[in-house]
Amino acid sequence: MPLKVLLVSPPIFDFYYSFHRSEPLGLLYIKEALAGYDWLHVDIFDARYKGTSKLIPTPEVFHYLNHLYVKDTSWFSLFYGFKRFGYSHDTIVKVVKDNGYDVVCITSLFSAYHHDVEILAKRIKNETGAIVIVGGWAVYADTNIIEQGIADFYATGDGEMTLPALLQEIYSLNGNITHMPKLIESDSSLHNQFFIHNFPKRDSWYRYYGRRIANIICSKGCVYRCDFCSIHCRYHYYQRNFDSIQQEFEYLYTHGVEIVNFEDDNFLFNKRFAAQLLSLMKYYHAKGMHFLCMNGVTAPNLYAVLEDALDAGFLEFNLSLVSSHDAIVAHHNRPALKDIIEKIAWKSLDKVKVIVYIIAGLPGSTVETCIADILFLAKLPVIIGFSPLYMLPGLPMFEAMELPEDRRLCRGSALYSFGKGFTREDIAALWKLCRFINRLKMAQDMDEGEFEVHCDLYKKACKEHVWYYRDQAGKWHEGFTFSAPLPDSFAVCDINGTTRCIG
Repeated sequence: MPLKVLLVSPPIFDFYYSFHRSEPLGLLYIKEALAGYDWLHVDIFDARYKGTSKLIPTPEVFHYLNHLYVKDTSWFSLFYGFKRFGYSHDTIVKVVKDNGYDVVCITSLFSAYHHDVEILAKRIKNETGAIVIVGGWAVYADTNIIEQGIADFYATGDGEMTLPALLQEIYSLNGNITHMPKLIESDSSLHNQFFIHNFPKRDSWYRYYGRRIANIICSKGCVYRCDFCSIHCRYHYYQRNFDSIQQEFEYLYTHGVEIVNFEDDNFLFNKRFAAQLLSLMKYYHAKGMHFLCMNGVTAPNLYAVLEDALDAGFLEFNLSLVSSHDAIVAHHNRPALKDIIEKIAWKSLDKVKVIVYIIAGLPGSTVETCIADILFLAKLPVIIGFSPLYMLPGLPMFEAMELPEDRRLCRGSALYSFGKGFTREDIAALWKLCRFINRLKMAQDMDEGEFEVHCDLYKKACKEHVWYYRDQAGKWHEGFTFSAPLPDSFAVCDINGTTRCIG
């Protein structure tokens, strides 16, 4: 009898989650790598595939956010309610039990979500008797997970490299794993040859606004050394073989994929590779395919090939500014990108939508510099992406900030810890300012009556240092107080390039 293995992409528990990037690309690669073994039967259970969500009680650890995340129908609204995104643990346990899986491999991609992975691992072990393996970024980053975890094994390397040998040993020992080590490591300095030369087949497909979408990754690692990011810590930068990418494009096209989303933000780093890739994209764009880079594309790489990229079928460019202040980004080992992003924004006008992200609460920045970042982007024909600082175990910057013992607080939506001078109410106030500005940027859908009401409430908030929210009946209420010196007047350029003054 073959060893029955289930690869699980678990549900996410948070205030907010976007399903558009949920395709479990890592598990798809692992399944592909295991396909050639006749002693294995491998399936994937993707808990988020259907895009379902359910409102659940907010965990007590997040109750301090109740005054910030309220039901709000206004243009200033943030989140409301804690949710489970994807199928329940009950459903997953039932699938394991009903199908008699011998081994269950669960992916854990973020330390803040690992708490729930452990709950699932414990239930699977206790209720089905299956051997449980947990792997992913969270395991690599946080040794506390391994010391305290309930799973039988924790794998820190790429699953394509670690699982074949591990599963072979489990199979040869007939499941008697008593004397096997709990930690399974691989050398991350070695290039993943399976990744370089292969691509994963799919049994199911995600949709993006009704169109079939698939994620693709062309490289691993990063050429930069930003101290708030962990990608460069795990991999040296390297790329896939171009022939395999070409084969994957054809595979996706023949299976009706209309949108391809690049998951690696350095896919245009190598100029020769970028020229080949853009030529390939233009070929398939002529056949009706479009492209996204929702995880971001590095601005200098994009700018070097911008004219070709504008004709290649991109629906939007996602760029990371982090901060518009040179000294702040230099402090975090990141290049200054303000000028390049401004050029990309104006050259992309009327061609490709541009979203630009800042990080609020970075050490070395202030409330005032964050406001300046927001107002800089307000004047450009871009949508502002606002990212509250989230914490990554294993990085010196966050270790110095004292990581919370409860890793659930590391997520951005927790608004837990920031550089000196920030309060979570100030971060929330800046976030609401971005929400307001982004609504003003959508000029083609502007109700002038609503515009006047919201401008008046915004001015009132600036004066009183109190945000207001609107309930479902249309009544306005006082919300939380803040100290941030929000601007009572500023200019906003909408996505069509038209500027209007507020205040």
